[in-house]
Amino acid sequence: MLLAASAIHLSAQQITPVWYQHINGLYNVAPGDKLPTLVKTPTGGSEASDGSSTFDSYAKFARYSDDLYLLGIRENGINEGDANLTDEQKAIAAAYPDRSIVWIDAHTGKPLGVALTVPVRPMELPAGNNSPDFFWEWAVDEGAYGEKVIYSSYRYHVLRWAPTGTTTDAKFPKGRPTWSNTYTDAWIEPVPGEPNPTITPGEQGTEPGESNGDGSGSWRLKAFRVSGHGATTKLWAGGATWRSSLQEQEFVTDDQGMTFRPIARLNDRNDHGGDKGHYSLGGQPSSIRSDAVDPTRPNLEWCIQGHYPGTGWPARPNRYIKNPSPFVLDSTGVPVDNVRSNRFDSTWGADTDAWAARENQAIGNLPPFTWESAGTAGICGPVHATDGVDHYDGNWSLVTDTKDGLDYIVSYSMPSWNNQFEPIKKPAWLGVHTLDGRIAPGKSSQKLDFVENDEDDAADNGDKVGTDWIYDGSLEVYPDATAPAGTQRALVLWVGSGSGFGVSVVENVAATGTTTGPANLSADAGHSVTLSGTFSGAGTPLLYQFQKQDGGGHWVDVAGSWGNLARFGTAGDTVAFTIGQAKVSDSGTYRFWVGNSAGKVYSASATLTVVADTTAPKVVSAGSVDGSAVDVAFNEAVDPASAAALANYKLSGGATATEAVVRPNGKSVRLGGVSGLAATFTVTVTGVADTAGNAIGAAGSSASGSVLGLTAVDVNVPEAFPGTSAAPGGDLIEVEAGGGDLWGAADSFHYVYSERAGDFDVKVQILDNTQPSNRNGIMARETTDASSRNILQAWSPGPGYISSVRLTESKDPSWYSGARNWIQDCSPNRVNITPPNVWVRLKRHGSTFSGYHSTDGVNWVLDGTSDNDLTDPILLGLATDVGGNGSAYAHTTYAHFSDVTSLSIGPGATAGELSLSWTGAGVLQSASSVTGPWTDTAKQGNPQTLTVGGTTFYRLR
Repeated sequence: MLLAASAIHLSAQQITPVWYQHINGLYNVAPGDKLPTLVKTPTGGSEASDGSSTFDSYAKFARYSDDLYLLGIRENGINEGDANLTDEQKAIAAAYPDRSIVWIDAHTGKPLGVALTVPVRPMELPAGNNSPDFFWEWAVDEGAYGEKVIYSSYRYHVLRWAPTGTTTDAKFPKGRPTWSNTYTDAWIEPVPGEPNPTITPGEQGTEPGESNGDGSGSWRLKAFRVSGHGATTKLWAGGATWRSSLQEQEFVTDDQGMTFRPIARLNDRNDHGGDKGHYSLGGQPSSIRSDAVDPTRPNLEWCIQGHYPGTGWPARPNRYIKNPSPFVLDSTGVPVDNVRSNRFDSTWGADTDAWAARENQAIGNLPPFTWESAGTAGICGPVHATDGVDHYDGNWSLVTDTKDGLDYIVSYSMPSWNNQFEPIKKPAWLGVHTLDGRIAPGKSSQKLDFVENDEDDAADNGDKVGTDWIYDGSLEVYPDATAPAGTQRALVLWVGSGSGFGVSVVENVAATGTTTGPANLSADAGHSVTLSGTFSGAGTPLLYQFQKQDGGGHWVDVAGSWGNLARFGTAGDTVAFTIGQAKVSDSGTYRFWVGNSAGKVYSASATLTVVADTTAPKVVSAGSVDGSAVDVAFNEAVDPASAAALANYKLSGGATATEAVVRPNGKSVRLGGVSGLAATFTVTVTGVADTAGNAIGAAGSSASGSVLGLTAVDVNVPEAFPGTSAAPGGDLIEVEAGGGDLWGAADSFHYVYSERAGDFDVKVQILDNTQPSNRNGIMARETTDASSRNILQAWSPGPGYISSVRLTESKDPSWYSGARNWIQDCSPNRVNITPPNVWVRLKRHGSTFSGYHSTDGVNWVLDGTSDNDLTDPILLGLATDVGGNGSAYAHTTYAHFSDVTSLSIGPGATAGELSLSWTGAGVLQSASSVTGPWTDTAKQGNPQTLTVGGTTFYRLR
């Protein structure tokens, strides 16, 4: 067991709105202070980006000072060329021109006039370039009051406006900051085939603006962030969509922010290394952080990057890291674009296809990262079936932000783009995630009062939002340096493009409540022991952390013993920490705390005594998947040397083995190369000792097992990552899977199966799982060819339950659960979505397959059905992949893989008798009460005769 002196902790946060202006109303803003251009546009409007739009649209909302904010107006929603404009419309258009940056009072939300008008006009792009829109963005640097520089995007240009000081204005106590009326080019993106001229005010643009023949100049610098000032100015900008050459780039300056040069490109497609000219996954990045600690990467930088949604991958963010090094130049002094050391790489591994991968490993003191959300379609069971959901689901995170020193990430999310997941038109959300990607505990989400169809087309036919701009928003997070220590307070400035803008505060909230436990415990060395307690309290739900007292009386956090409590506000939470193989040195005094950096509640202390192990190990079970190997399970960890001695094992009936291999858990051994094994067998063990040196005795030295009659194979798995299956008895199947993903035109996974024909109804429980993003479940398929037709009912950590089908060989699978692509348990406590409370079931009746999930193996929820004429005999079994991470293994333990059973009682052959029978496999149990205790019956025959008299309850396990 390791003790951690310090670590990044993932605290609980609360987000609170301060004031908001949006299309459905105002919050803490006086009606007279409303921005006049912000209106809910009637249906049938125009979203043209040439200044004639009747939809209003807004760019970045940024902090200038404690008292002043700046808001960019892309389109004011008034067609200045319309001869029928009213005098009021003309006055509003003059006061708030298209592409103007306006002052906003930080305390009231009141507009204070125009700060700067960007004179460039949008261009109309040629047909076939995917987007005619002009996604103008801007940013202000971090200079002093009156000295801040404004930068703006225009096609593939970055423009710079120099500050000119301040002027006297009664509305600005410190003076009204001003900028030059002319701009300079701070960066021009090299675009193949273009002369890259310096643009002039009012230029309409006649060049294609393409990036390597695909994409468009209007998207090139849509994501746009600036940090620092003068010599420290950094630009972080990219295209925010999937088109080629539009990955984010990091820029630095050599001349006080006058011009920039690129030093890094974000690699969100490892198949191309993020090189220019290749496609990206799209999405907008957070700010760059440099506060992570990793001795192997002294210059580590990291960010969170959202992904554009599409068929076959979710629109969920990933974490990217970079270890800066000098940018490599060629002989002419031009940066070499394909130097991987200057990439922000996804932390799932350098050689993994980013389209499929989901796992992000720990980096230094950054925890492993997997974004949590309700589903690809943003749908989460009955709670999410309509608008008006009651908590954040974080599906399509349009943009995220985080800053150095904060222990959270803020996300702006919507369910989709252009209602592509019709008919769901859910609200947008601001949500807070912990640094490992999970939805933060506590009141960590804020519903934004609009839905996707708020500005819809006249027909309201559900296939379009009316203005694409409603989904095109951004947010900026500003840590509050004056906040009390530990609160992690920060301002969040949000703009929703066509839907509004506003301010919220995120901060940690101290714990209040009471604890019980932990209890004094005694355990034998080599065995597992669990310390546990409870926390009940009001306020924000929090983290827990176990601590051990060191020799000097100081409390030290125990590594790996923290957890996240009550994400949606339940009380009476259980906290627990398990030591897998206790050592005498683990003896000591323990306690736990519940809280975060804003405050903690401490439990009473308890003593753990680990006594030296003097008890011999025992064999608890044995089994075999296919007869070629036998798996033997012990009650504790065994000595690797004695456990690997083949001579210490004897199989009944003259069966032999060629090797004995200790499995990774240290408590089971695989006898390989077995021949002559009977369907049922006994294994006898001698000479094996536990880790304390106690040798096995006569008692507990043997166990009987059976051959399951299954076949285990790797399907399309690289030879370097072979999978294995074990059946150590006790109705368990343990799988170690290598390979890739159960997705795309060809599967890559480990499969344990048998042939079946006709109807069936099978279930399995997932007891535990180690890979954070892999699929685990029941699959029916025609062959073991990677592209075979198949149907899958499975579960994956984080996303939840999945129902997919490949109807045609060598084609991508599709969902058969209707709109519910990933199906999650959305109950308030959210505890039933993790093993061992995970069951899946696949049923076939004729050509109709039905997929179910359950938390107890008794009460089933239908996820969907699919007509699929798979040819008999089919293959039916357990499928396990590694979630696309080809350089890792997935370890999954299954239990109760069997036919779904039904128990029935009917009249017996004679008076006073009943007949008990059942379908499927199972062990019959009886009890005198429906609540148990349950025991196996002496007779297991099916059917069997019961004598009437008294009350007895029966069940199958």
